Amino acid sequence: LMTKDASDPNLWSIEIDLIDGGAQFTANDGDLTWGASGFPTDTAVLDGDTIPVVAGRYVVDFNASTGVYTFTEVIIYDSVGIYGTATSVGFESDIKMEQSADDPSEWSLRLDLLDGEALFRGNNDPAISWGGGEFPSGTATLGGATIPVTAGDYIVKFNSFTGAYTFTEVVEYDAISLVGRSGPFGDWPGDDASRDLFLDKDPADPNHWTTTNVTLTDYSLADDGGVKFRADTAWTINWGAEAFPTGTGTQDGPNIQCTAGTFNVDFNSATGEYAFIDPATSSRDFLKASEIKLYPNPTTELINIDLSAVELKGEVQLSVFDLSGKMVMSQRKPVNSVLQLNVNQLKAGNYLLQILNEKVIVGKQFAIAK
Repeated sequence: LMTKDASDPNLWSIEIDLIDGGAQFTANDGDLTWGASGFPTDTAVLDGDTIPVVAGRYVVDFNASTGVYTFTEVIIYDSVGIYGTATSVGFESDIKMEQSADDPSEWSLRLDLLDGEALFRGNNDPAISWGGGEFPSGTATLGGATIPVTAGDYIVKFNSFTGAYTFTEVVEYDAISLVGRSGPFGDWPGDDASRDLFLDKDPADPNHWTTTNVTLTDYSLADDGGVKFRADTAWTINWGAEAFPTGTGTQDGPNIQCTAGTFNVDFNSATGEYAFIDPATSSRDFLKASEIKLYPNPTTELINIDLSAVELKGEVQLSVFDLSGKMVMSQRKPVNSVLQLNVNQLKAGNYLLQILNEKVIVGKQFAIAK
């Protein structure tokens, strides 16, 4: 069965393996049938011809209102690498990327890059070379311009089907602490660590920090109340926001105005997302981001949210935040194994998707490339 577009009930799509032969589109258990003689694209009509399909793996798009269809072949590469003057190998070789187990068109790699230019290539073949001319995100095309890279430590993601790519700079901290008048020490810290409550770093994820049984006091903003997160016992990098008990902190954001109580604290230093969870009364779990899959990521229009690895019931609130912490869209959807979110109205860039219901909260980063 094809998947209906969340924003247009006439648009349907599917990724599927096909063999040489004929195909048609049907609806209502075969009561309606569309076909045409053209391949890979044409305009189908009711009771039209069978479409002469050539064997391959395709993303098939069909508009039930206009009849327009396209079969876009999905080429699965044995390898995809990044190369150019921004890499340690120059243009003589490439550095292999890791293929996603969930989507063979998605590739990623963490590496140090130099000031210079970069391209992607498939199967070690310079003739299969993608470039985009934009940084840190864009949509690469075969034979496209080199990507102008600024030196740094990056997680690079590339989709060999859509051409979408992102370079996300990695910043790792030695320490993350919770500070503030409403925190355990009852006052804001100075330049030392005497009033910092340090969180524990997740050994499997250097951006995930937690601590338990933290006592907070409800001091008002007028009384200099609230808490914040800060990195490496300094104010150079700090996160705050107005929301409590969950939210997305931003650099130099406002104090988090908490309520009094004892909480488990969860913080993501890559996204700024935080949660204060009452260990005695709250049934909400802060899920590991690895349990949720987003694809394609980067995306150009639609993002699929794979919830099959977690047990959820009822509805979830899907909220998208930009890097300033501003909510830019929000939708409520019934739980399904895979949800779809149309983000084509958002600008290119990096975003945080927060998935929330009465049981769980989880945040996932994704990128839009146009």
